[in-house]
Amino acid sequence: MFVVDDFVARGTQSDVARMHRDAERVLRSQGNQSGRDRMTSTTELRGANVPKGMICSTGEDLPNGHSLQARLVIINMKKGSTNTGVLSQLQDYAQTGYLAQLNANFIRWIAAAADDGVIEQYFIDALSSCAEQLPTEGHARTRDNLSQMLVGMWIYLQYAIDVGIMNLEAADIFKLQAIKTVLALSQIQAGVDKDSSDAERFVKVLQSALSMGSCHLAKQGGGCPKYYTAAGWKMTGAGRSQKIEGQGVKVGWMNDKHVFIDITAAQKVVKQLSQATGNYLGSSDRAVTKALYEANMLAEVSKDRLTIKVTVESQRRNLLYVDTNLFMDIDYDVVAPEQLFWDYDVVEPDHPILDCLDGDIPF
Repeated sequence: MFVVDDFVARGTQSDVARMHRDAERVLRSQGNQSGRDRMTSTTELRGANVPKGMICSTGEDLPNGHSLQARLVIINMKKGSTNTGVLSQLQDYAQTGYLAQLNANFIRWIAAAADDGVIEQYFIDALSSCAEQLPTEGHARTRDNLSQMLVGMWIYLQYAIDVGIMNLEAADIFKLQAIKTVLALSQIQAGVDKDSSDAERFVKVLQSALSMGSCHLAKQGGGCPKYYTAAGWKMTGAGRSQKIEGQGVKVGWMNDKHVFIDITAAQKVVKQLSQATGNYLGSSDRAVTKALYEANMLAEVSKDRLTIKVTVESQRRNLLYVDTNLFMDIDYDVVAPEQLFWDYDVVEPDHPILDCLDGDIPF
């Protein structure tokens, strides 16, 4: 095992980017079982050194990237969750050399099993036994990652049984506890996989951009929509100069139930904001659209494309079609602008603010 201690991306923007880049290079190479080819002094390829062990990395942060995080088994440790009594006992065993001797004996056993030609079958049986007990939800790598972790334990338990350290019944109890733990880990991994996906990140960043006033959604026919504050609009000015304005660039249109997203405009906003927050979403328009479709976030698609042709502001355009509640959680008990009762002495019939409002205004 190779230990990487305390991954914490801190410092300037370039420092943080460099740390994430280094972490990605190390962890991705391990996950892909790939090395870097090098040349000799005679410009001949020397060949790559492929990782043959396991990396255990601690830290306060997770390396960026959906595909990179899918190559990891992520364990969240709460403060105080460590059994210090057991830890102290293991530390005592380590100081007396007991653990080193135990591992040395295991290495001799596994080497003998390899010489006898049975070690490969041990691994095949262990992998099959572990994989069939794990869920298939989440990223395709998750099940294999967790199975690979259990395989090492299963082999070690086989060694313990063969040398008489543990009987079969005790090993089965240990395996049951391990499976329960890994099933809990799979739920954590599924949550991380969802949060780091292109679709989820696109939606969350765009939600933040709307609430920050970096962009806005217009009404399908033009102008400010019914619930304007949730759609990135803001009331400005005072008196007769008071009006409601869309903040930032227009990224789409909406009606009461659906939002029509201009993916190109939305991506520009999302890329700028994600870069500013240190976790850049560099996926293409096509990749994000595909991710939204695979995550069942698109309300409707056309027969030959993932957009639909819809009329917005008297123009026919191909736009992404999603439910309104994907981007905003509207409290329908809050009075919408056109439901307000305006005082005639305060707001005159030709007041500019009324240009943004629909319906009959009771004066």
